[in-house]
Amino acid sequence: MYMKSNTDKLDLRIKRTRKLLFGSLLLLIKDKDFESITVNEICDKALIHRTTFYKHYEDKHDLLYQGTRAMFDELTLSIEFPDITPESVTSGIVPTHLIALFSHAAEHKEFYLTMLTIYHNRTFNKMLNTYLVERALYRLQGGSLNDRKPKIPYSIIAHFSIGAVCDPLIWWLENNTPYTPEEMADYVASLLGYGIFHAYSLNTD
Repeated sequence: MYMKSNTDKLDLRIKRTRKLLFGSLLLLIKDKDFESITVNEICDKALIHRTTFYKHYEDKHDLLYQGTRAMFDELTLSIEFPDITPESVTSGIVPTHLIALFSHAAEHKEFYLTMLTIYHNRTFNKMLNTYLVERALYRLQGGSLNDRKPKIPYSIIAHFSIGAVCDPLIWWLENNTPYTPEEMADYVASLLGYGIFHAYSLNTD
């Protein structure tokens, strides 16, 4: 039987503390401008002493960045981008990476709502957009469609595709997720499909 070591307990305590602090910051951001929020307010809401805060973060900006980065890292682990092939484009099967993205957003709805719509965090927006575009480019350039040169540059296809995903994602969150992650992934994939068809001159019949 495995017994938790002191290191395991310490790691869990650190994770819990950081989660509480970041969660408290998100709650405060919903009601106040970020620049007006103080470390004392964050600690009071989290019920954590100020000295503990500074053991983990330099200041509130560091907390915001690290908390955002941790959530972003969690997102990247949940998404596996499939190879882009003629069959994957024309099959009508909903891509699993889109389902994973919408599912992650639904699971962490308050976080996404705060960062994408209430606070309009540019760092997070750029981080999310850059990652998704890079992954899209990697798949476009290395996939089975690579021998069929598109009529439109890869970079434009990637940026268009990611914009077509992120804008509906924000709308979906702002409107209290009226559709399931699977439905949203299906709708977005269907709309994106026509653009891919055109870019690669694939048959849409």
